[in-house]
Amino acid sequence: MIETYRGVVYPNQIDCMEHMNMQWYTSQFDEATWHLFSTVGITNKYIYDNQRGMAALEQITKYKFKAIPGDLFVIKSKILEVKDKTLHFFHVIVPPNL
Repeated sequence: MIETYRGVVYPNQIDCMEHMNMQWYTSQFDEATWHLFSTVGITNKYIYDNQRGMAALEQITKYKFKAIPGDLFVIKSKILEVKDKTLHFFHVIVPPNL
């Protein structure tokens, strides 16, 4: 797995259950996705120059810990499978020391 994002949980990202809201996980995974894609040459320039497009087909989120304000985290990513028209990949949020 490679590191694709590094961040911190801010107080404005917390929901009524006192942990980071789903919209922030999704946003940070999206940013990590672009870093992952760029490592294999799928950049904004590549997409534009080759008149390509993308669509998310499925997203599964499993919560393994409670992210609270001030927590530092890293997203690590891995491409699992490449087919003609699909790219299957995986992201995980971990503490920065792992």
